[in-house]
Amino acid sequence: MVRAANELDRAQVKAKELASQPPVDHNHPVGQVKRITVLTASQYERKDEAMALLKKLATLVAPIMRKHDWTLPTLAEFFPDQKNLLGMNINGGQKILIRLRQPHSPNAFFDLESQLIETMLHELTHNVHGPHDDKFYAFLDKLKDEYHALRQSGYSGEGFLGDGKRLSGSVTVPLWKAKERALAAAEARAATGRLMGAPGGQKLGGAQRPYKPLNEILAEAAERRLRDKVACGHGDMTEEDMKRVEAQASAESEVIWIEPPTAREAAETRVEQRTADAILLSSDDEAEPAPSVSSPPAKPPAERGQWTCEKCTFINPPSAKCEICDAPGPPTLLPGKSRSATLSRPVDLKRIDPKKLLPRERFIPVAVKDPNIYGQDGRWACHICAEMNPSELWCCAACMTVKLNS
Repeated sequence: MVRAANELDRAQVKAKELASQPPVDHNHPVGQVKRITVLTASQYERKDEAMALLKKLATLVAPIMRKHDWTLPTLAEFFPDQKNLLGMNINGGQKILIRLRQPHSPNAFFDLESQLIETMLHELTHNVHGPHDDKFYAFLDKLKDEYHALRQSGYSGEGFLGDGKRLSGSVTVPLWKAKERALAAAEARAATGRLMGAPGGQKLGGAQRPYKPLNEILAEAAERRLRDKVACGHGDMTEEDMKRVEAQASAESEVIWIEPPTAREAAETRVEQRTADAILLSSDDEAEPAPSVSSPPAKPPAERGQWTCEKCTFINPPSAKCEICDAPGPPTLLPGKSRSATLSRPVDLKRIDPKKLLPRERFIPVAVKDPNIYGQDGRWACHICAEMNPSELWCCAACMTVKLNS
C-alpha cells in the first residue's frame, strides 16, 4: 500500500510538471516564430503597432528561415539604454531582440524596410557565424539577395499580414474612369523612369562598383565591422551586459504565445474552410431564401383545351366537334400563347404542307413506338407542332392536324 501511494504521488508530481510546461508541437512549421513579446511599460505607447511590426517582420523573413531550417523560439522588442544598440541574438538563435523605437523618441518607430529588415537579417546571420568577419558578411549579403528576390517576386507576407488580392469577379469601369486611371499610371511610370533611369531589369545591389584603391576598401570594411560591433551586441559587450539587457527587456515585455492549433481545432478549421468554399456571397444578415426556379405544376390533360358548346352548353374535352350535338368547336389556342390569344380563322387541314413549314416549326416524325411520340400514359405527339395530345383525340388540339396512326 505504501509503495502504491508513493507511485501515485510521483505520478501526480509528474503530471503537474507536464501541465506547467508550454505545449510542444512536433508539426510546427520551420521558419515561423513561436512567440512574440512587446514592451508594455507605461512610457511605451502604440503597443498594438509594435506587435504588428514584429508580426510583419516575422512573416517577411519566414521563407528565408524555412529555407535554412531555422526556428525562432522568441522574437522580442527591447529598448536598451545603449542608444546605438539595434539588435541582439541570444544563445545562437534562441531569442532575437530588435529595437523598434528610436532612442530619442520612444513612441516613434524605425522604418520596416530600410532599418528593421536589415537588423533582422543581421541577427539571423549570427545563427551561423558569430564574429563579424568576412564569412559573416558574405552570408549576410546572401540573405539580403534572397530577401530582395522574394520582394521582386511579389511576396509581401503570409496570411492576413500579406497584401490583399481580389479573387474572381469583375467590375465594369466607365470609359472615362479607365482613361483617367491609364493616364495616372502613365504619369507614374514616367516619374519612375526619370527617377530610376532607363527601364529594364536591374539586380538590386548588383551595380558595378567604381574603382577604389585597396586601402579605401579595407578601411570601409573595418568601419563596417566596428559599426556593427556597437549596433549588434556581439562586439565588446560582455556576457553580463547581454544578460542585463535581456533581463530588462523581459521585465518590460508582455509575452504573447503563438501556439499552433490542436488537432481538433485544425479539423474544425478545415471543415469551415470547405463549407466557406461553397459560399459565393456572405452577409451579416440572415440570408433570404433563394427564389424557386421550378415551373408551376401543369394542369391535368383533361383541363387543357376544354371548351363550351354554344348550342348545348356542354363542356367538351379538346376535340373538333361537340360530343352531344356535333357542333364544330372554336379555334384552339396556339402553343406558347396566352389563353386570350386565339386563331383568327379555323385551320384548313388540306392547305397544311409540312414541307413548307419553317425549320423551327417542322417536326421530324420518328418511329411510331418511340416513347417521344407515344408516352406511357397513351398520349401522342403531333408530327406538325409536337403538341402532346390525350389518347382519345384523333386530331391535334393545337393545329387540328389528324394523327398519322390510329
